[in-house]
Amino acid sequence: MSRFFGVFLFLLTFSSFIFSADGLHPLFKLEDVYPSSLHELKVSAMTFEGNDLYVTVLSPDRQNKAPFKKGEVFKITGLIGNSDKSKIKSELIFNNLYEPTAITVLNGKIYVGEKDKISRLDDLNGDGKYQQNEKIVLMDGLSQPNFHTYTFGFEKITQANETYLVGNFSTSVLLGGKRDINITVNPKTKRGSTFIFGPVTGNETKQDVDIQYLAGGYRTPNGICLGEDQVVCMTDNQGIFNPSNKFIRVTPGSFYGHYLIKKDTTNIAAYQPEYVDSVVGGSEHQTPATVYLPQQSVARSPSAPMMLRNLQGANSVYNGQFLVGDVTLGRLNRVFMEEVEGVWQGAVFLHSSGHDEAGKTGFTAGPNRLIEGPDHHYYLGHIGAGGLWEFKGDKPKPWYGLQRLSFKKEKEIPSDFNEIVAVRDMEGGLELEFYQPVHKSWVTKDLIKAEQWTYIPTQGYGGRSMGTEKLKVKSIKISQNGKRVQLF
Repeated sequence: MSRFFGVFLFLLTFSSFIFSADGLHPLFKLEDVYPSSLHELKVSAMTFEGNDLYVTVLSPDRQNKAPFKKGEVFKITGLIGNSDKSKIKSELIFNNLYEPTAITVLNGKIYVGEKDKISRLDDLNGDGKYQQNEKIVLMDGLSQPNFHTYTFGFEKITQANETYLVGNFSTSVLLGGKRDINITVNPKTKRGSTFIFGPVTGNETKQDVDIQYLAGGYRTPNGICLGEDQVVCMTDNQGIFNPSNKFIRVTPGSFYGHYLIKKDTTNIAAYQPEYVDSVVGGSEHQTPATVYLPQQSVARSPSAPMMLRNLQGANSVYNGQFLVGDVTLGRLNRVFMEEVEGVWQGAVFLHSSGHDEAGKTGFTAGPNRLIEGPDHHYYLGHIGAGGLWEFKGDKPKPWYGLQRLSFKKEKEIPSDFNEIVAVRDMEGGLELEFYQPVHKSWVTKDLIKAEQWTYIPTQGYGGRSMGTEKLKVKSIKISQNGKRVQLF
C-alpha cells in the first residue's frame, strides 16, 4: 500500500458477492437501548464506570453566541445483561455546562471537558448528584467564545505510574466553515491539537496539573481512542488545507496540516511550523494521515473510532482494526492498518449504514460515540441538529439515540457472506485477505476495477479528488486456502 496510500487513494470494486454496506453489517445485530425516561439524550461523550454509563449531552449552538450553558451529564443504569428497555433508566446528575464533549471517571470522580475548561465533579454530600459548588475547575480559558471550539475526550493513559487524560481541541471556525483566528485566552492552550492533561488522582488541585501536547494540525478532531500500547488514534473532519477526512494513528511530535492563522494575539496548533506562512500553508511540512476517508463517498463527519479487541474464532481476523462512526452520513466504517518500513498506513471499508426507527436494522440517529461496554458489547451514542449535524435520509429522525451493537453467533451469520478483511502492501502489488475463501471465477481481471487519485490541500474549505487514473490488473494469484488474493 505504500505505493498508493498516503500519497494516493486506491479503490477496488468487485462483483456483488461482497455485501454492499447499504444496511447493517451481516456479522452484527443492533438493539435500541434508549432509556425509557423522557430525557432527550444527544450524546456528545460517554464512558462506563462499572455497569453504569455516564454521558454528556448537548444541543449544538449554531449562532456563535456564548456561553451556551445547556450541557448536561446523565447516568444511565440497567444496560448490562438486559434488553428490557423499561429497566434502562437515565438520571440527570449535573447541568449548566458549556457544550461538554469529554468525560471520564477516575476513582469515583467525574472529569468533564467543556469548550472553555476542564473540571472535576466531586459528590461532596454523597447524594449521587452534583451541585454547582461540587464542580472543581482544573484549567480554564481554553478558548474564546466560538461555536466550533470543542474539547473532545477523554481517554486515560499512564505515564511514570501516574494517570493523565488525553483529548483533542478543535479550532475556531466562522459560520460556513472558513477559518477564524484563535484568540489566546490561556497561553498554554493550543487549539487543533492532541493534549495530555494531568496528572489526575481524584483529589488534584489546579496547581497540581499541567497540559502538554502530543501532536497538532487538526480542524475538527471529533473522535479519539486508544489502540495497542496506549497509542492514540483519532479522526479529523475535512476542511481548509484538509481536502479529505482523516483517520490518524498519532505520531508524537507531528503536524497534520491544518494551519491556524498566526498573529500576536492568537495561538497556533502544536508543532505547527513557525517558519511557514500560516495563510498559505504548505503540505510539504505535514505528516500524512494514516488512512484517508474520502469525503461524501465514505465519510462526511467522522466521529469516534473504537478498536476491536479479543475477538475469537472466525472474527479474530478483525482484532486490531477500528470501527469509526460518521454523524452526517449515519454510518460506521472499518479501518485496517499495517506498518510498512516504519510508516503506518492502511485501508478503509464501508461497514454499516441506514436508518431504522426501531433501532434494529439501522441507526436511530448519527453515530457520534462508540465504546466497548463491560459486557464486551459495543454501545453507540447518537447526536444530531441542523445543518451538517443532521443524519440525512428520506425519513424523519430523532437527533438522539443509544444502541447496542453485537457480533452475531456463528450460526446466525449468512453462509454466503464475504468481504475484504484487509489490504496489505507487497512487492509489486497488493494482497487482499477475505473473510471466506473465494472462487477463482470471482476474482478475474475483468471483474476487478481499480483506480487511484490524490488530493491537493487548498486555502478554501475542503477539496476534491485530483488526478484520477484507472489501473489495470496484470495478474492474479490466489492462495491455497482461497482467502488471500494477490494483485499485480
